[in-house]
Amino acid sequence: MAVAEKTPDVAAAPATTRRRRSFKPHYPAWLVAPSLLYYTVFFLGPMAILVAFSLATQQGFGSLRYGFDTSQYRQIGSSLYLTIFERTLVMAGLGTVATIAVGYPVAYWMARYLSTYKMLALLLIVVPFWTSFLIRTYALKISLTRTATWPGTCGINILYTPSTRWASAWCTTTYRCSSFRCSPPWSGWTGR
Repeated sequence: MAVAEKTPDVAAAPATTRRRRSFKPHYPAWLVAPSLLYYTVFFLGPMAILVAFSLATQQGFGSLRYGFDTSQYRQIGSSLYLTIFERTLVMAGLGTVATIAVGYPVAYWMARYLSTYKMLALLLIVVPFWTSFLIRTYALKISLTRTATWPGTCGINILYTPSTRWASAWCTTTYRCSSFRCSPPWSGWTGR
């Protein structure tokens, strides 16, 4: 006896087409209203005030005449402002490179080689977050200037060169940002 092959009763379903992904939100639009209000009041409002001040004309000492005066924007191309902008970019670049050069090795050392004092080392990195950013900046800048007593006491005379401001700003930037550079890699490498 031969077994007859069965033919399917139902025709094959056509290949399903991929549904296009919709980026339309799946929540009511009114839920965005509180965050938009907050954004408008605390970001767009101050930006509008800054634009109004930048287009105003100064009359005398402390009084402004509001209007549309773009003469202050012509000063952007002057050598004074270009020098300040260039110095700012150089200091930001040097600070970034120094922070990466200090932060990654410290985070790697903490994650891989410290065992008993790992939490103490993390605490020493996190403690600067507890103080104000502005207080840390001025404390370091003051302690690294020519009039500070501890560099002379320690025999450090390199800070008394004409580049004192550059050295103190560079050290301050590196110290301020190194904790931001240490913490994320440390948590990634330790799995915490």
